[in-house]
Amino acid sequence: MLDAYKIEAIVLPALKQKMDEIKTEEVKVREEKSRLERELKKAEAQELNEEKLYQFCRSLPTTLATLNFEDRRQILREVVDKIVVGGDDVTIYGIIPMPEDRVNNMLIELPSS
Repeated sequence: MLDAYKIEAIVLPALKQKMDEIKTEEVKVREEKSRLERELKKAEAQELNEEKLYQFCRSLPTTLATLNFEDRRQILREVVDKIVVGGDDVTIYGIIPMPEDRVNNMLIELPSS
């Protein structure tokens, strides 16, 4: 564009208008890049949280086996929200306490064992 202006193929007002359009587009692209980077970090953190939670749940039976009956009962009372029985299916809904700054409305389905 500057070369076109230098050889007088484009007038100054047209050059200014085009430069303003380019600057506006650049701002939009930078904002979109920042938004995508934030989404990527959020997705990576979510994936990491899900993996940690999955590993925790997989190790839970072994951990529970070492506890006495009263400790197991107390843990179940704290984490089980409700149990739904439908035919041959049993679904247990629970709450795993986590710091509020790390919770992103996670819903994770774990395989039954």
